[in-house]
Amino acid sequence: MDRIVKGLTAGAIGAVILATIMFLMFLLNLGGMPGFVGIQRRMMGENVPVDFILGTIGFIAAGAIWGMIYSQIVKKPSVISGLLYGFVPTCFLWLVISPLMKGVIFNGFALQGIVFPIIFNVLIWGSFVGWFLSRD
Repeated sequence: MDRIVKGLTAGAIGAVILATIMFLMFLLNLGGMPGFVGIQRRMMGENVPVDFILGTIGFIAAGAIWGMIYSQIVKKPSVISGLLYGFVPTCFLWLVISPLMKGVIFNGFALQGIVFPIIFNVLIWGSFVGWFLSRD
């Protein structure tokens, strides 16, 4: 499979895994509404279920793009390099998305706003993408 397509696929699957976990946490009252739904609502207004659907599609597309970038810059993918790369979208969230949505960097330094992105983007998404791309 072409590296670009494989990277897009890995990132998208990783994002689907994360979206599933976030929705389960939301439904089980273990976490708030997934952030990507909040971003969609901020951009287009609240319109259930459209905001959930479009937010999820945007989240998966973003995961695919981040996965494609990883596949192009890391020549020998591994779980470890995927974990390390997971800090790139995490920092993008903290330094770009959070200020745009909330007006603060690093999610206002709230514990959940620091820990959850590391768990989701680094430990889960990053390790999955690194593993997926290391298979041949």
